[in-house]
Amino acid sequence: MPRIHHYELPLDTSLFSATQLLPRALLSLSMRGWAGWVREHLVSFSSMVRDYKTSVVVLGANLDFVEPFRFIDAEQMSVAFRVSARKGGAFVAAESEFTAGERVVARVQFLMKPVLMSDTESFSAVPGNLPDSLLSKFQSDEVSDSIPERLVAKHQAATESAGRLVGKASHPIVFYRHHCEVAEQWSYIEVPSHAAGARESMALAQSAERPEMRAALSRPLKAVYLELKRPFYLFDRGAIETSAYEVEGGMAFVHEIRSEIGGRGVHGTVFELLQ
Repeated sequence: MPRIHHYELPLDTSLFSATQLLPRALLSLSMRGWAGWVREHLVSFSSMVRDYKTSVVVLGANLDFVEPFRFIDAEQMSVAFRVSARKGGAFVAAESEFTAGERVVARVQFLMKPVLMSDTESFSAVPGNLPDSLLSKFQSDEVSDSIPERLVAKHQAATESAGRLVGKASHPIVFYRHHCEVAEQWSYIEVPSHAAGARESMALAQSAERPEMRAALSRPLKAVYLELKRPFYLFDRGAIETSAYEVEGGMAFVHEIRSEIGGRGVHGTVFELLQ
């Protein structure tokens, strides 16, 4: 069976909004799961970078809120994390499952691309495959030729086809150091927060004219899917172009993160579905 890294987490209020677990918290806890899994079964993450000159960048992530869950609903949460190498080490897939007691409350899947480090001081790197010295540490049932489904394009196309467009807006952003990771490029953990800020800013500005937009301020998320294409770096400026749709059973938001307002360069896309 694929190896699983487990850990228990006492709950605190910083992990939650008033309505649910924060997407940022789920991604941060998933990265803790990644660091725990590789330390337990391969080598420590820092050793992977320092000694094996290998790291990973996240290409996309799928967050699903399985059932309503708030801070007052439990005292602790359990996290189960698993990893697999895909396409001969060209990709790494991972999955977190979050449970409270017997209830599964959320799942996170993400896809990573190995990069080969040329300088561990500046963290400069180029895309590559997991070296054999790391790939050989995976069990046979942790290696696959398949790639997990990347859901953003699928849901964006379905929403644009079947949903009713109810609003558009642009939201400028700047990537300060607290939005970045150790290589001083944007941290994928922060991307759902940028999208949520764009959604809430849009709703505050437009809800008086479009009452349906008020749901964007009060209803919890059912799913957040993100696809990352190219990074922003420290102090870069960009913009989030947001489109809001009424869909069957709720609302959906498509956020395209661009180099500038109206710009053609898309760095990533976030799809949000409200409950």
